[in-house]
Amino acid sequence: MDYRTRIQEVREDRDLTQKQIGQIINKSQQGYNHIEAGRAELKINDLIALCKYYNCFAEQTDFAADALDVWAAGCRFFGDSHDLCIG
Repeated sequence: MDYRTRIQEVREDRDLTQKQIGQIINKSQQGYNHIEAGRAELKINDLIALCKYYNCFAEQTDFAADALDVWAAGCRFFGDSHDLCIG
C-alpha cells in the first residue's frame, strides 16, 4: 500500500475532511487533495506535522514509509549536510 492510500484511510478512519487535514499542514483542501490523488508529493515537513497530529512516529506508520524513502533518496542526492537532511 502506498502512503497516499494510507493517509486517506487514516484520515477517513478519524472522520476528518481533506480541508481539516489541509489546515494542519497549511494547505488548501485542493492542495491536500493533490497529495492524496498523486498530483503532488507529501513534503517531509508535512509528514512530520501529520505524525504529530496523529500522535505517531514516522517509522511506525505505513503511510510514512514511501515518503521517508523519497526523503532518504534526496539526502543521498544532495549529501547529508544539505538542509533537507539536517532539518
